[in-house]
Amino acid sequence: MAYNFYVERIHKAKNDRDQKREEFDDCTYEEDYIANKRAVNTYLRPKINDAEVRVNTPTTEKKVEILWNELITMNLQPEVLTFDDEDNKLSDLGNHFNDIVRRTNEIEQDEDKYVDGIQELLAQRAVFIEESWIDHTNVSNIGNKRKIYSVQRCDKRFLSGLQMYLGDINIPASRFNDQPYIVKYSRMKISEAEKIYGTWDKFKYVQPGMFNGAVSFGSCFYRLGSLRENEVEIVEYMDYAKDEYQIILNGVMMLAPGYSYKEIVGELGGYHIRMVVPKPMSLDFAYGRSVVAAAKTLQALDNETFRNIIFKFRQGMQPPVGTRSGKIVSKDVWNPASITQGLTEKDFFKLDPSNNGVTNSEMAVFKMMNDMTTEFIGGATTTGTPGKRTTATEILQAQKEAIKLLGLSVLALMRLKREATYLRIYNVLNNYNKPIKRRMKNASVQNIFQKFTIDNTKINDEKVGKKIVQLMDRKLTEGEIEELYVYEENQDKKGDPTRVVAINIKAVTNLRLNWFVSVINKERDSSELAKAMFQDKIAQAGQLTQFTGRMINADRAIESFEKVWGLKDFFQKAPPPQPNVPQPEIAPGGGASSMAEGIKQATGAAHQQPVNLPV
Repeated sequence: MAYNFYVERIHKAKNDRDQKREEFDDCTYEEDYIANKRAVNTYLRPKINDAEVRVNTPTTEKKVEILWNELITMNLQPEVLTFDDEDNKLSDLGNHFNDIVRRTNEIEQDEDKYVDGIQELLAQRAVFIEESWIDHTNVSNIGNKRKIYSVQRCDKRFLSGLQMYLGDINIPASRFNDQPYIVKYSRMKISEAEKIYGTWDKFKYVQPGMFNGAVSFGSCFYRLGSLRENEVEIVEYMDYAKDEYQIILNGVMMLAPGYSYKEIVGELGGYHIRMVVPKPMSLDFAYGRSVVAAAKTLQALDNETFRNIIFKFRQGMQPPVGTRSGKIVSKDVWNPASITQGLTEKDFFKLDPSNNGVTNSEMAVFKMMNDMTTEFIGGATTTGTPGKRTTATEILQAQKEAIKLLGLSVLALMRLKREATYLRIYNVLNNYNKPIKRRMKNASVQNIFQKFTIDNTKINDEKVGKKIVQLMDRKLTEGEIEELYVYEENQDKKGDPTRVVAINIKAVTNLRLNWFVSVINKERDSSELAKAMFQDKIAQAGQLTQFTGRMINADRAIESFEKVWGLKDFFQKAPPPQPNVPQPEIAPGGGASSMAEGIKQATGAAHQQPVNLPV
């Protein structure tokens, strides 16, 4: 039966991961995951006995926090390159999709999500990222009116490693798409499940809570304890190679056997979930090793050393004593201002007279353990000299040193953003090739597709402004090209340089294109490095002015200043030229007979490529 086939494969993936393995320090994956989670959060375990000191050192948590902050402040940005089936580079198309990816990331506020993803990357042996398409209807009541609107957009989500099971644990993460199948586990309230799956035919058979009787599929999957009576567990089975998908809710198969995986997620060039490890362990093992996993043994020794030091300190302050009186004496006799009859100081003696508290050698051992833990975890800070202006060269050198110390953590985050960008490109191609609405124009119905507005981006080699990317299912007409030209000219005169780009998304989807993504560390426009580089640039430009006699272009200098400092209209606009000042003439060539020539004539270098893409 198909049901037994899925259950057998799902249990195999779970059993493979639940074995105690040398790579997991002779623990199961779940035991190792919890140990790493406790280490990064300075978990304070219960006392073994009343005399034990209940204390831990926050060395790992603090050092991971430093790494975390370093990685968050890095502006790692993807760059998209596009090639056709003959390996010709399509520069404009790659740049436009790069801007679309950037805008969709802004819409979903993915920077907040990466905060959680980076913590998982530093603490655990793998981080999983899932790309999906949100398409659901919201209903709101405003006064007496009921408003129904649909939310459709790209979305990414970081998954806990406890949710994911691999078909073959011996395939490294770099070959994740070669996995024979993967399994995703989750649990939610039945009311939430109904919002997602309530319209599916078989959802009516789903019963929340624990199983009873012969239906016992999920009994091995209650990883977080027994299900509550209003909860269901959801197990998703995915096989990319065979294009097969199945979802099982509390033992109920929701789809027919062999249901198409691509029908659910579209064509993503692989699984819609990707796996990234912080540090690979071998060529024949999927999971890696995090900085917390590498340091948790030393952290445990550090904790034990600290507990013993506190214990000995307490013994030095309140030493254990014996009594010669033969009486049973309460320890309360040592309380301040207590009065006890029938006892003298000769009735007591120290059981360990050599214990005078913590020694220097013991503190040296504690410091050594702390330093070794810090060395294993790493970390860097990029601070300048107090009271001195840090130059751009000094900041760059400090950042290079920081990246060296962060090492594999930076590389892993770059891989994570690269994989997320690949998934986002395919998600855009799969789902934004459908119209979002229709309108009447010139007695005909036109499809309206998604539009993206990207602020503060390069619209040509010399100018930064606003780019509007309009997806379409056709090429622009000559009249539309003329309208765009007029609109862009008016925006430029208003001091809001704008470029409008129309992409025939239907044609792009049908083309055999090759996408390549690289991730680089870009300086933020308002960063200290950008400000320092601007100051150096102005100083060197001033020297060249004195040497050559050629003045600095004031408009370009002001534009650069406002961009670096995040200001707008900080300087007054230059007065318009006087009528007697000769103006440059537009090169001859006629009107906008073709879009490329029309725009080039109108705006020169601002538009060197056709707006219609692909041509």
